[in-house]
Amino acid sequence: IIKLSAVALDADGAVSQVAFYNNGVLIDTLQSAPFEILWSTNDTGQYSFTVKATDNEGNSTTSEAVSFATNGPLAPVVALTSPVPNAGYA
Repeated sequence: IIKLSAVALDADGAVSQVAFYNNGVLIDTLQSAPFEILWSTNDTGQYSFTVKATDNEGNSTTSEAVSFATNGPLAPVVALTSPVPNAGYA
């Protein structure tokens, strides 16, 4: 799970929404701060995220992209703890 967080400000009004995009596809839209979402994937790959802020007058700005790669899900860790190696039992 990856936390995506954005800051959006409007000097002459109010931010009415912030939209989060993954590789150009809308993944979530928030109408109030904090502008944070949790995103997860089971796929290994390269991802490029942007956010688009829209103000109360309909003006919008899109952030520069932030890219990163994921390695997919991690395998569980397991160990046998009993019996101990080379133990003798009657």
